[in-house]
Amino acid sequence: MNRSLGLILAALVLSACNTSVIPAPTKNLIPPNIPLDQVKPIILKSLQNSHKTQWDNPQSTGQMVAGEIFGALRGYTGWNSEKIEPGQIRASTLRRSKHYVAVNISYTESEWWLTIVEGKNIKFDGERIHEEALLWVQQLEHRIRLAFGTYQTTRELEEGA
Repeated sequence: MNRSLGLILAALVLSACNTSVIPAPTKNLIPPNIPLDQVKPIILKSLQNSHKTQWDNPQSTGQMVAGEIFGALRGYTGWNSEKIEPGQIRASTLRRSKHYVAVNISYTESEWWLTIVEGKNIKFDGERIHEEALLWVQQLEHRIRLAFGTYQTTRELEEGA
């Protein structure tokens, strides 16, 4: 009985909180023909609902379609922009009132990337992070990729019309 209890306890301790190595930032290409002045609004739009971009007051059918797609994408992401500077947006999320992670979203005219810069209560040490927190960051990266794809598709539709 004691041995079984010991094995169960050991299994719980080992499986309770797994961490992963933080991967090197992936350089994501910005689709061609997206002007630099639109990069920041596209990223902000994928973070949250509170920033205005050209799609909030659509002027064309393409912009209306983009607005609908962004509406479906943006829902509650749990991410907020903390600091906005030229070429960089700092975003963070707080989950369950205690698990915090912050990323820098850096961008140039041709590419963008995420870097995890801070974490609390997620076993963050600069090299490793809790697997669930890494998943939150990967989901954010995916949302931003979708946002750029939506923008590019809308522009192509408008240019073809």
